[in-house]
Amino acid sequence: MSVQKLILIGSSTGGPGHLENILKRLPHPFHAKIVIAQHMERTLISSFAGRLNSISALSVQATGDSITPLDNGEIYLCSQSSRLTLHNGVLSLESVIPDMPTYNPLIDLLFKSGVPFIKQLHILPILLTGIGEDGARGLLALKEEGIDTIAESETSAIVYGMPRSAREMGAASRILDLEEIIEAIIQFELNHV
Repeated sequence: MSVQKLILIGSSTGGPGHLENILKRLPHPFHAKIVIAQHMERTLISSFAGRLNSISALSVQATGDSITPLDNGEIYLCSQSSRLTLHNGVLSLESVIPDMPTYNPLIDLLFKSGVPFIKQLHILPILLTGIGEDGARGLLALKEEGIDTIAESETSAIVYGMPRSAREMGAASRILDLEEIIEAIIQFELNHV
C-alpha cells in the first residue's frame, strides 16, 4: 500500500505568478494532494482559483467555510485559514477563524497542522516569496519532526521576507530557486510511492 503524498505551499507577495508557473508545469496524472495558502483577500480567492484552474492540467478549487476532503491529484486553495484534520477517517481541510489573524490565510497554521500526520503521509512543505515571517515557524515545526522543508531562494523570490525568516530560523532543509522548486515537486511526486 502506498503512502499518501501531500504538498503544502505557502506564499504571499509575488506568490500568484509563482504559483501559476508551478501549476502549469505539473504533469497529469499527478498523485499527490496539494494545499496552497496564498495571502489574499478572501473575496478574491475564488477568482484566483479559477485562473489557476484554467492554466493547470490538474483541478484547482477554492475551499469553503467547512470541511473539505482532500483527493489525490487535486489542488486546494485555502479561502481562509485552514488546518489539516481527519474527518470520518479521511484527510481533510477544516476552515477556522483565528483569534487575531494577521494574514488570510495563515500559512503557519496550515504547516503546523501537518505535524500530527507525519507518520501517515509523505509531506513536502514549501515556503515561497512574501513579506513578513508567516510560514517560517510552521516550516520549522515540520523540519524538527524530520520533514524535508524548502524555502525559496533570494535569487527568485519577488520579496525575500518569509523565506529569509525561514532561513534565519534554520527552518529550511533546502533553499531553492523557483525552477528548482518545480523540479523538487515533480521528483517528490515521482519518487515517493
